[in-house]
Amino acid sequence: SSVEPMSHIFGDQNVFREDEVTNGDNSEAMLAALCNTQGATEIALGGNINLENPLKITQPVAVNGNGHELTVTKDITGVSSYGNAVTVEANGVRLSNLTVNANNNAKYAVHVYGTQNVTLDKVTAVNGNYNGVLVNGATVTMKDMTFRNNGGKDVGGIELGKGTNVQNTPKVTLEGTVNSDKLDKVLYVDVKQVGAANAAGAIENKTSNLNITVGADGSVTVVDKNAKPDPKPEEKPSTPAP
Repeated sequence: SSVEPMSHIFGDQNVFREDEVTNGDNSEAMLAALCNTQGATEIALGGNINLENPLKITQPVAVNGNGHELTVTKDITGVSSYGNAVTVEANGVRLSNLTVNANNNAKYAVHVYGTQNVTLDKVTAVNGNYNGVLVNGATVTMKDMTFRNNGGKDVGGIELGKGTNVQNTPKVTLEGTVNSDKLDKVLYVDVKQVGAANAAGAIENKTSNLNITVGADGSVTVVDKNAKPDPKPEEKPSTPAP
C-alpha cells in the first residue's frame, strides 16, 4: 500500500507511510515522530490510538483524525509542562475530525502554547481534568467544536490564559457550531493572567451559534442564539377549582 507523498495513515496496529510499515510498529511513537520531524505536512489516522505519553506537535502539520480518537491511557498530569494529551507548539498546525480524550489522565485535552494561526476543526475535547482546550498566549480558530466532561462545574470547554514567560495575549476565533455539556461555561478567561481589560479582545465570535458577552471584570456570559426559550409557566387560575 502507498499514499500520496507527505501523507501518513495510522491504524490501531498498522502504520503506513510512503513505504509500507508492517504490523507491530508502535503507532503512538510513529505519530509522535512525525509530529516532530521536519518534512511531514499531512498525517491521517486510520484508527484510534492510545497515548501513554503527552503528544507534542512541534512542526506545522495537519492532523486529520478521520473521525478517530486519541485516548490517554496513563496518568500524565505530572509530566512537567506537558501534562496534556496534545500540546501544540508550532505555528500553522491544524487538527481536524478528531476526538482527543484526556480520559481524566491529563490536565487538558489540547494545549495550544504560544503559537499563531492554529486551527481546530471538528475537534471533540473530552475528560480534561482542568478543561478541554487551553489557549495559552496563542491565536486559534475553532470550528464546529464539541466539549464534554471537562473540569469542574464552572468550566465547559475553552480556557484563555497567558502562562509564565508567555509573550502574547491569547485569541480565539469561533466559527460554526460550538457544543458543550456546560455551554454557559464554555468560555473562561483567566483574568489573573490575561487581565480583565484584555478579556473582550481575546474572543472573536465570527460565525458561531453563540451570543457572547464579556463583562468589565473579564467574566464571560454565553447563550446559544439558536436555543428555544423556556415556555412560560401556565397561569394559575384566579380562583381554585372546587
